[in-house]
Amino acid sequence: RLSDDLRANVGLGHCMGPFGDFIDEKLWLAYKQKVKINAYLREFENFDRWFFGAGFGINDYPLAKRVDVSAMIHYWNQPLGLSFTEHAGKSGGAVDVTGRYELLLRPGSRFQHLSLDLSLIYKSVGFLPEEIALGEHFGVRIGLSLGFRRDH
Repeated sequence: RLSDDLRANVGLGHCMGPFGDFIDEKLWLAYKQKVKINAYLREFENFDRWFFGAGFGINDYPLAKRVDVSAMIHYWNQPLGLSFTEHAGKSGGAVDVTGRYELLLRPGSRFQHLSLDLSLIYKSVGFLPEEIALGEHFGVRIGLSLGFRRDH
């Protein structure tokens, strides 16, 4: 907690990718519980070269009483052909937007919400963690989310 209105969190992660590995440095900020942003820097590494990536987004921004939206933009430079030995890099990116409609809000229940989610993503050629397609891709996802209260 940085002040009564501002909270922050940081994280560091390492994971394997299709051409080597990568390191993430992440930052989350919440202002008055309504504006929640996150950002990251990412360093990709193949056999002997480092490549840079970054992202920025807003989470759970309320549009109406039962509707919120999250959006994220990503940029990366990765080795050509996602090769472990390639020195030359190629830039790419993605835009990911998710809308959530809360179907159930029950005060006093152990569940915070049940929501219907719709997500759209467009990405260029390249590797994006948690995205299965390595080529250029436009995707649509539909799902349900169940949220639990922390105080129960």
